[in-house]
Amino acid sequence: MSIKSKILLSMLLLAGTGFGIISAYCLISLEDLGRYAEVSADKLSYKAIEDSKTALLRLSRSNLETIAEGQAMITDLRLRKLPGELEMLNLIFQKQRLQQQQLKPLLLSNLSTSLPEKNIHKCSFSLTSDSKGFYENPLLLIFSSLFDYMKIIYSGSSTIEAIYIAGTDGTLVTYPWMSIPLNFDPRERPWYKKAVSSNVVEWSEPYFSALTGNLLVTCTSAIKDDQGRVLAVSAIDVNIESLVKTFPGTRFKDTVSTFILDRDGFVIGSREMSHKGNWQMAVVRENMLNSPEPGMREAAKKMIGGVPGIISVNSRKQQRIIAFAPVPSTGWSVGISVPETDIVSAANDAAYQIRNELAVENNFLRNDLRGKMRGFMIIGIFFLIVLILIGLWLSERLTKPLWMLIKATRDIGFGDFNCRIQVKGKDEISELAGNFNSMVHELKTYMKNLEHSIAAQERVENELELGAKIQASMLPEKFSKRYNRKDIDLAATMIPARKVGGDFYDFTMLNDHLLYFSIGDISDKGIPAAIFMTQTKTLMLGKAMENYCPAEILTQVNNELSGSNESCMFANIFCGIADMRKQTLSYCNAAYNRPMIAHGDEDFKIAEKDTGSTPVGPFRPEEAHYVSHSRNLLNLRIFLYSNSVIEAENHNGEHFGTERLRVILNKHKDLSGEAIISVIQDELNVFSAATVQPDDITMMMIKFKE
Repeated sequence: MSIKSKILLSMLLLAGTGFGIISAYCLISLEDLGRYAEVSADKLSYKAIEDSKTALLRLSRSNLETIAEGQAMITDLRLRKLPGELEMLNLIFQKQRLQQQQLKPLLLSNLSTSLPEKNIHKCSFSLTSDSKGFYENPLLLIFSSLFDYMKIIYSGSSTIEAIYIAGTDGTLVTYPWMSIPLNFDPRERPWYKKAVSSNVVEWSEPYFSALTGNLLVTCTSAIKDDQGRVLAVSAIDVNIESLVKTFPGTRFKDTVSTFILDRDGFVIGSREMSHKGNWQMAVVRENMLNSPEPGMREAAKKMIGGVPGIISVNSRKQQRIIAFAPVPSTGWSVGISVPETDIVSAANDAAYQIRNELAVENNFLRNDLRGKMRGFMIIGIFFLIVLILIGLWLSERLTKPLWMLIKATRDIGFGDFNCRIQVKGKDEISELAGNFNSMVHELKTYMKNLEHSIAAQERVENELELGAKIQASMLPEKFSKRYNRKDIDLAATMIPARKVGGDFYDFTMLNDHLLYFSIGDISDKGIPAAIFMTQTKTLMLGKAMENYCPAEILTQVNNELSGSNESCMFANIFCGIADMRKQTLSYCNAAYNRPMIAHGDEDFKIAEKDTGSTPVGPFRPEEAHYVSHSRNLLNLRIFLYSNSVIEAENHNGEHFGTERLRVILNKHKDLSGEAIISVIQDELNVFSAATVQPDDITMMMIKFKE
């Protein structure tokens, strides 16, 4: 039997067997599911209706208690932060009072007696006959300096109606601006008197504001000096209507009510008040403890007890559930009242709908199952035919390339090495054909490629020599040739370990008084290091033209390099900018060798250890940290060098070392920068004459003169 026939037969057997098993299982399951659905629906419908009523009541009690506790907590948080705000306002007042002489009269512009323009925030103020004039009144100046903090307090809460502060002479400042009646004396108000007679923050009883007519409760505190004398009284008005509007009851049905009960059992705010909007008519000082309904009296006793809870009471000829929770900061209690009929009404309505829908759905289910069985059989037969057609096509497509491979193999066996197999596609067979063709081609071209590889090696050597010349041309020419300056003596050199190297140095005058210089050591050698060096050196100079801060230059270069640095190469760099006008040197050391420095006639010594900085290149922006440092450059001499200078070895394996370098520098410190570098280079050649230079050697000498 051919491969084509085997493939076709296998697909048919698998498809037929799988389809038969799945079809039988699905048909039996659909029948069982239909019968089970009808029986179960009948049994569960009645039980679900009854259980839903019980569950709704239980769940509603739990949810109502949670809502009441949550609203009480929110109300408490809104009110609890106000004493802290007053204390902070009082502290700022005390501070401004001590610094009164430093306050500027311009602060009085925060005050206005007339309505300010739109989007202009002002404080209103009033004076009494005991107060001094506008410009002579020291309290007005101090009060106006509190404008910004009063504005912050007001904007931090939607329930605050006003913030005000009153002096002992009757001077009053309020925020936001509001119209203050003539002859208004804050000292006659209950909140003022209550604060003066107390040493703590006090809460007033609910009252109607003389300024706005709104129902308020006031948090008030007296500001006293070290001897206990009252200096002023600060207060914050809380609008009870705004407070009640935040209650969840305002989003329930009309039969649900929410309310606030004070510590004496009086209702001070309810949901009906916030809906009707007529507060003076709605606010009746009703004491629930004196309610004619026993259930309401019992609920009031529990609410003023200071603990959360829930209770069922008979009120208004219906059974109601009241959930409540305390507001610790004021001693109030928040309550939510819901009729039980509202909770179970949904279950009663659902019971009728369920019974009607159940009869319709059972009939629909039986008809639908029969239709699906017929459709399933038709679809199954269709897919079986499709599978047969696909099997024929696949078997032909899969076996044809194999026959081509067999024929080509026979031809090559008879010596026809020009034979090629043409197989289209991207599967394993086409890959095998491609490998077969490649094998024949590689055999014929092997010797020819060997000749080409020798010629290519010679071209690489020539290109490396050209690259070394290009790299040398990228380094700046002698400083003395580029600039005619007597106050700077700068010389530098770079000797690559290979034809091309990874070290670099650079310098340029950014303007007539700013000298930029840098020296760096790339983490690798050869062509990759040379390419990375070129990129780094170019970025360094470009960023130096835009920014005169060495740390910022290195930060920007690191950010540029790290974005495409898949090989994780890095550069150790010392970057500096000398300001010849200010005689200061700003520099940043990114993990480069600490330089040798000397001032005046002093001997060279290793610079003190700077704040550690990371190399440039491999780190993400948030991981790289660079710090600029500054020193006086008057008569400063600085010698910068790569690791290869001090790590050069002789035939005994001894290192050239930092101390040997420092001795040479001090011995020849009076020579020019170029001469010093030449001396050090000669010393290195003598010291390591018997060894191969392992790494690029880079040095820079800078002398700043008066």
